[in-house]
Amino acid sequence: MSDEVLMELVKKAVNDKKFAKEAVKDLDGTLSKYGFLDKLVQEELDAIKEFHNKVKDLPSDQLNKELTGALSGKKGGG
Repeated sequence: MSDEVLMELVKKAVNDKKFAKEAVKDLDGTLSKYGFLDKLVQEELDAIKEFHNKVKDLPSDQLNKELTGALSGKKGGG
């Protein structure tokens, strides 16, 4: 798996509120629109969809905490 692509995706979601809102509403469409869908292997896409299902109904402040936590986890070698 490409941790670089996953990190780029998480950073985009943390720093771009429009992207994050679009991804909550239409994950596949948003990943495609922003060019991530072509960069991901199936395992990565499955992991992203699993995370999406976990956080999609959270308020935006809690979503940001989850994303930041995911970003911190990857930095730590997760």
